Amino acid sequence: MGLGAVVALGLCAQLYFNNASLSWLTATPHPSPLQSPPTQASSIHILLIGVEAITAQPQRLEFCWVFQYQPGAQPYLIGFSPEAVLITDPAQSPIALREIYALGRFQLLIDAIQSHLPGIAINDTLTFEQTEYQTLLIKAGVLQSTTNLNVFTGEADNSPAARLAFQQHRLETINQAKSPAEFLQLFPRAGKDPALWQKLLADLRTAPLNSMLIQSAPLTLTVASRQ
Repeated sequence: MGLGAVVALGLCAQLYFNNASLSWLTATPHPSPLQSPPTQASSIHILLIGVEAITAQPQRLEFCWVFQYQPGAQPYLIGFSPEAVLITDPAQSPIALREIYALGRFQLLIDAIQSHLPGIAINDTLTFEQTEYQTLLIKAGVLQSTTNLNVFTGEADNSPAARLAFQQHRLETINQAKSPAEFLQLFPRAGKDPALWQKLLADLRTAPLNSMLIQSAPLTLTVASRQ
């Protein structure tokens, strides 16, 4: 990851910890790597997409994280804010990932993610809605029961950086109690490629892996436009 991305992450972190309303954040956050994860041809990348409601049209993107597994390496979770701004052309207006998803330009969303993590290719996608994610958090022990709080974003007026930090905190809490395989099994269904999903779970169960590394992408992404 370049110096500019590291600086962006630092600015985002400053926003996180200056927000006094986020009482669940501690002075010493769970350490996250600042470099892009190592990749190779045999690695698997699952795009985890959370939406307000699957039946809604257009769907509202609320959660966008990539799970990466490479044999012999610790799995990664890398989060992208739905409000992250994508710049495809300096002469054109930036567009947020949430807008791209609502417009149905899924390949452009994939391009933005893959451009931030050079060398990776998304192998599968799993889409779930807010009520399913709430059930996942209850099963993981993060929530005791149903709540009126938006489980994707926390407070409605949180900034994009704070919303992403809210998601990362929940995932880090799960990470402390569940193995990577147990984490994936919390989701309500497999991805679009069940055979790949089952292979991933089998590999994770046999590997001596007890936790994931978790990090967040910057709030500005740049990628060459693909029509």
